[in-house]
Amino acid sequence: MYETDSHRRPFIRFDHRKKINGTIPNVLMAGVQKSGSSAVGAYLQNWTCFAMSISDPNRRSKEVHYFDHLDKKDFYWYQSRFRHCSNERFGSSSQNHVFNQSAAQLPLIVDATPRYFLYPQEIHDLYQNLGLLNTLKIVIVLREPMARELSYYHMCEFNIRKRKEPIKGFFLLRRFTTKENYTAKTDRNGRRILPSKKDIMTFQEYVNKVFLPRAKQPQSSTNRLFGFYAHWLEKWFELFDRQQIWVVNYDEIRFNQTSFLQRLHSFLGLPPLSGVAGDDNSSYNDTIQDSDLDDDNVGVSSSSDDDDTVVDTTAASSSSPVPAKLPTSNYKHLADEDKPSCYVQLALYQFFASHNKRLYQLLEENPGPSVETRPFRRFRFDCRN
Repeated sequence: MYETDSHRRPFIRFDHRKKINGTIPNVLMAGVQKSGSSAVGAYLQNWTCFAMSISDPNRRSKEVHYFDHLDKKDFYWYQSRFRHCSNERFGSSSQNHVFNQSAAQLPLIVDATPRYFLYPQEIHDLYQNLGLLNTLKIVIVLREPMARELSYYHMCEFNIRKRKEPIKGFFLLRRFTTKENYTAKTDRNGRRILPSKKDIMTFQEYVNKVFLPRAKQPQSSTNRLFGFYAHWLEKWFELFDRQQIWVVNYDEIRFNQTSFLQRLHSFLGLPPLSGVAGDDNSSYNDTIQDSDLDDDNVGVSSSSDDDDTVVDTTAASSSSPVPAKLPTSNYKHLADEDKPSCYVQLALYQFFASHNKRLYQLLEENPGPSVETRPFRRFRFDCRN
């Protein structure tokens, strides 16, 4: 039986004197981290409603981080982040869309927090309690695990070396073993001292000292890692109708955006993309080069995976046609010396081989909605060097 945090996370209680007006997400982009969620979220802002930014009510945030922080945030806080969604409309008049499965007739409301992939039980419990379980649509993008782990490492490294806000990658530091020890290191004026490059583990050190010790332990409520896709998808499939969950290979987005976006529109019930020739979702265009996704394998996103990742809602005019292409996000190219050897990358790719095989079998035995590619595209090793 799936082990949950029910013994250490507070039960989700509702004060029935407070209004539950239905303005919570009916679409979850539930992962996985470093698999293009920022780019897809920025594209969807033309038709959908995202959470209100904490720092600026006039801006929107794609990531809310509610289900992965139930010990710190209550349901009414979560609902309040979407209270504006009942009044907002998206796209031109011909594109205006109402989520036809919602009793409240609300637009598509999206929470695109990648860490939700690791919290299927918590999501199920809330939506079942509210009687909204069958209204939810879930998009899960899976990236080849080694490439995802490498991209995550570079994101953490970038945050440590370049950012001044509280860091999230303190575990990469050689000399500081806890976040508290690191954040306490300041100069005489109280300003935090950013570490130098020599203070940070290489990717090989990170794999050997941080990732593998955790990866060799059973996946559970106290040990949640992204690369073990089959383990977590089994939980999703047990708790939700399989037709509610669209599982996508990241390479489908990377190499054939038009086909992906057409199927995204179909799955969410959005208006079809106009003026775009149809693509067979079983086709695979190997001639297209790396797309402009935010999590490209050769770079790291300039936006952190935090509580208030902002979606620029002014990027497209409501009266302008929406291009059938994901937007470009800012990222930093890596210097050659920052790229791990192909040997290190191949070793981690092979570590995931048996887990990937289990994933392919699981997806074959549990077919999803019609927009989902079958068979699931096998992950390919491509040395990032």
